[in-house]
Amino acid sequence: MTQTITLGEGRAYVFVAVEHANSEVVGIHAARSANRFEALEPVRQGGHRCFGAIAPGVARGLKLRHDRGSNDMSGDFQDEIECLGIEASPPSCVNPRATVSPNASYEP
Repeated sequence: MTQTITLGEGRAYVFVAVEHANSEVVGIHAARSANRFEALEPVRQGGHRCFGAIAPGVARGLKLRHDRGSNDMSGDFQDEIECLGIEASPPSCVNPRATVSPNASYEP
């Protein structure tokens, strides 16, 4: 998630789901709230785009790399991705840079 400010509507939170193999954006969602339900929207978009539907088990075998933020670790978020068949794959505490936000840069 990242955030921006618009002149007309104020603060907006932007959630993005990215295919790590080719950096393709598979889901994007902007909202006034930055809660766990808004965070799920790009995951659902990506599931529908890549698997053709949103249904229990449709994305079985897929791993979702996410940070350890409160939205991603919430019960609602974890329950939803588990229902879709997605395996949670948060970065280890040893390598916190394993997940990079959409507006971050990394130089080794």
